[in-house]
Amino acid sequence: MLGSLHRMCSNAVTGSCGCCARETPRRLRYTLMCGWLLFATAVTAGIVVTGLVLSPREHRIDVPLEYTAVNCSSFDSNSTAIILAFGQSNSANHGSATSRREHPAVGNLRVEDASCYIARSPLLGATGVGGSPWPELADKLLNCSTYERVLIVPFGVGGTTIRMWAPGGEHHPRIATVARALEHVGLRATHVLFHQGESDAHTDPIEYTAAFTSLRIAMILQGLDAPMFVAVASLCGANTRSEPLRAAQQALPDSDVLAGSVFAGPDTDVLGESFRFDGCHFNEQGLTAHADLWFSALQVSGTVVSSRPMTPVCSLI
Repeated sequence: MLGSLHRMCSNAVTGSCGCCARETPRRLRYTLMCGWLLFATAVTAGIVVTGLVLSPREHRIDVPLEYTAVNCSSFDSNSTAIILAFGQSNSANHGSATSRREHPAVGNLRVEDASCYIARSPLLGATGVGGSPWPELADKLLNCSTYERVLIVPFGVGGTTIRMWAPGGEHHPRIATVARALEHVGLRATHVLFHQGESDAHTDPIEYTAAFTSLRIAMILQGLDAPMFVAVASLCGANTRSEPLRAAQQALPDSDVLAGSVFAGPDTDVLGESFRFDGCHFNEQGLTAHADLWFSALQVSGTVVSSRPMTPVCSLI
C-alpha cells in the first residue's frame, strides 16, 4: 500500500515536465503534502479503535422505477453547486423521512455508475433507506443563494470510522470511485461536506487527526480539491459528547498542512435528543436543523453568496 502511494505521489510531484525549475513551488507543495500522506498512512495503519463502532442498517439500493433519470450535463454550469457528501450514517440515508417528493432543480449523481437522477429520498449512492439533510440543504441553496441548480453526490456509509475512509481503509476506494464518476461526466465539485465522528468518540485525537489528514491529502491528489467542510460530531446513543474528539475536529481547519483546503462545518452535537428519533439519528425536525446548520457554515465561509440574506428563511442561525 505504501509503495502504491509513493508512486502516486511521485507522479503528482514530477508531473509531465519532470523537474522543471518553473514548477518548483508547485512540486514543493505536493512534496510536503505527499510526505505527510505517507507518514500519516503509516501511523493510521497501526490504529486500534477501542471505542464504540456503530452498526446501523447498511443497504445499497438499486435504482427503483420512481427515480427519474436526467442528463448529467444539465448540471455543467457555473451556477450549479456540486456537493460531495459523505461520512457515516448521519451523512447518509439513516434519518427519518416521510416525504419522498422530487426536487426538480436538484440532481443526485450515483457514483457507482456515474448516472444522474432528480433527487429524492433516499439519495442514491449512500447507505440507508430513510432521509438525509442534503435535499433540504439543496432547497435552501436554491432559495437563498445565487446557485440555480444543485447536484448532490452522496457516498456516506453507516457506522464508519475515520480509519475506514483513510488510505488503506476498506471504504477509501470509494474516493477513487467518486473521482472517476465526476471525471466521466465532466464535472468538478464545488464543496465537500464531511459528517463523521460518532464511531470515533473514543479514538485518540492524534490518531483521528492523522487519519483525516491522510484522507484529505489523498482526495486532493485525486482531483477532489474543492473546499472541504468538517462537522463537529461525536454524539450518538450511549455516547455523550466527546470533548477530545470535538477539539480535534475543530482544530482541523487550522492545520498548517491542510490550510486553505479544510473549513469549519456545523456543530451537530448541539442537536440533542428532541432532534433524534433514537438518540443518534435525526428525525424530520433534526434533518431540517441539520440542513440549516450546514447552510450557515457555508455562508460564514464565503463560499456561498446569499441572494436574500434579510429574509427569515435565509438568515444565519
